[in-house]
Amino acid sequence: MNHPYVCEQRREEARTHCQSKLQRMKGDYAKHMISVDANRDTVYILLKTCQKEGYLEDGACLSDENNLKFCLLEHVDALKAPQLKAFVIAHNDELTRISDIPNRDKLGECKANPPLMNSILMAFNCQRKPNLLEGKQPHSAEELAVYDNADKSIADDFNVTVVRIGGDNSVLHGNLLSDPLWRSNVSRLLNVADPGEVGHESLEKANLLVKLLRARFKRHAKTRIKQKSKHAH
Repeated sequence: MNHPYVCEQRREEARTHCQSKLQRMKGDYAKHMISVDANRDTVYILLKTCQKEGYLEDGACLSDENNLKFCLLEHVDALKAPQLKAFVIAHNDELTRISDIPNRDKLGECKANPPLMNSILMAFNCQRKPNLLEGKQPHSAEELAVYDNADKSIADDFNVTVVRIGGDNSVLHGNLLSDPLWRSNVSRLLNVADPGEVGHESLEKANLLVKLLRARFKRHAKTRIKQKSKHAH
């Protein structure tokens, strides 16, 4: 199991796994930043609208979410559907799936009795809630570093399991087939199912088959190879 090809194959599998994991983590980070930026833009639009209506003093910070408490339902109605969605994702701590965000619909439905829950009212109800995205990351810098430096940290030699059965002497194939660890490693290497325990009769047949094949090979070498000096090569 420590053949150079096997070792290189395992190194390549480890590199592929690390690269795939790193790409997924970077993808999560990119999606997270898109949501963060979308919420920032929405907060700016919302506070700007609030300021124009005179509910927020001139010179107030239009990125400070503490000023969202001055916004009315009519100000939230100025937002478009994607902006409402971005705001709800960033603030609604009860949201489990994005698909649970209702349609935008009309402002009048929010003021009905009873009010109809649409994305306008949902966004208005969570404007005093803390930002769930700002200052947070889907993965820590340490996690990214582990997979980012994986190619450098993958050792040239793996801890390959060596199955020793017969010492330095020749081992019959029946001995190999009867060893569960050897069968497990070969099955994993060849991507086949482990046949499980092999009966005594089958083991004897395997040993006999190997002996017959070796004898046949010797006869074949003598008849096909003209030079006697090469018969044992």
